[in-house]
Amino acid sequence: SRVATVPGSFAKLSLDKVLSEVLDDLDEMINSRNARVISDALPEIEADNTQMHQLLQNLIVNAIKFVDSDRTPAIRIVSRILVDESLAAAEFDHRRLELQVIDNGIGFEEIYTERIFKPFQRLHSQGDYAGTGIGLALCKRIVERHSGTLTVESQPGYGSIFTVNLPMTQVWTENARSLPDLNNEVQQQVS
Repeated sequence: SRVATVPGSFAKLSLDKVLSEVLDDLDEMINSRNARVISDALPEIEADNTQMHQLLQNLIVNAIKFVDSDRTPAIRIVSRILVDESLAAAEFDHRRLELQVIDNGIGFEEIYTERIFKPFQRLHSQGDYAGTGIGLALCKRIVERHSGTLTVESQPGYGSIFTVNLPMTQVWTENARSLPDLNNEVQQQVS
């Protein structure tokens, strides 16, 4: 639950390799639900390897978990590189990665979009779907630590599309260093 990023933790990494490791880690869960996970070729980006692993793992686990028991989970991961032409003269890499995790799960009413990204905010009872209620909050914090955004589109019965938008190269700023630690936030809410 701790999201701590320091300048030295960002390095060029293969998201394909990270995804492969995540799928290996989730092999038992994927096989037990007969889930299908299909992905585009994913690019290399500058990021924290451990946090990218957590991000992809949490999004895929949710895509498998929040599916009706009579439906086979199907997850599609797509990516594209976005270029902001207005920043073309900038002294930094202005390309961004748009990564979408698309599922055929139970979906939810979009009025709950903000709520699902807050720690311990569940839309379903613990008896319906196991979990701690911090997975998506952790995902949002990881993406923010990488100067990105995490959004979702969903409709009950039709699944969800989680969209991660990240810079291809990190520009370390004072703001990124001063973001509060999710672990402290969680401890305060538990107390």
